[in-house]
Amino acid sequence: MKRWKRVTALLVLAGLMMFGLSGCKKETAESLMQEAVKKTETAKSMEGNMTMDMEMGLGQSGMSMSMGIGLDADLQVTKDPQVSHVNGTMTMDLLNMSLDLEAYTQTEKDSNTTYVKVADEWQKQTTDVSGLDMGTMLDLEKILSSGSELTLADKTEKLDGKEVYVIQTTIDGETFNELLGAMSGVMEETYTQNIDFSGMTADMTVKIYKDSKLPALISMTMDGDGMSLADQDGVSVSLDKLSYELKITSYDSLDKIEIPQEALDAPELEESLEDLEGM
Repeated sequence: MKRWKRVTALLVLAGLMMFGLSGCKKETAESLMQEAVKKTETAKSMEGNMTMDMEMGLGQSGMSMSMGIGLDADLQVTKDPQVSHVNGTMTMDLLNMSLDLEAYTQTEKDSNTTYVKVADEWQKQTTDVSGLDMGTMLDLEKILSSGSELTLADKTEKLDGKEVYVIQTTIDGETFNELLGAMSGVMEETYTQNIDFSGMTADMTVKIYKDSKLPALISMTMDGDGMSLADQDGVSVSLDKLSYELKITSYDSLDKIEIPQEALDAPELEESLEDLEGM
């Protein structure tokens, strides 16, 4: 009898263990990314910060020097209506220059209106190009479809006190260029216009909040290896390093982004240029 009790107890224990194991889903880098894509689709707004750093080399008449350009900006994005607000500072160390930047972008149907504050004056421009969009800024689907190998860190980390999964990968230059353009939005002109990254690779890190499974941070770093950007009139410009980071601090914390009336009343950029030419 004691023997049968012992056997029964072992069977029950084994059954409980099997039940526990079958109910425990092991997260993978791919499953976390797929979950983050789904979660992002249901988010209505987000707030965060983006930074860019670009190290360049300048050469002329046998002399060379380095120049660093930086951007640090807070951002807000709502999905419906599709409006974004970017407010930050651009720096250039060679000239010891600092420039405040602020812009709003509103997308309606097939048109996109950007309001930019320059030298304390607002200007606006309407184009058929999409503005900052949550779906394109957090385009993890593009990373998944690129075929890049994803590696999930063994342990989670803390980001501003919150637990996050850490996924690392290497992406090709074409994917890097597409992601950078989509993420930087209205700031793309400042950094990457006409730069072809197709022959290069970039290291990428994606952090995902453990509790909500929403994207927490996306960072990309590319070693330019002195890639030539321009060579004109005896002046050469090369890219040494480019890094980008987008950190999302909150989701669904915004109901609406109000565009200031002075920005709405601003003249079109083309009109401003015509006024200057006529002076």
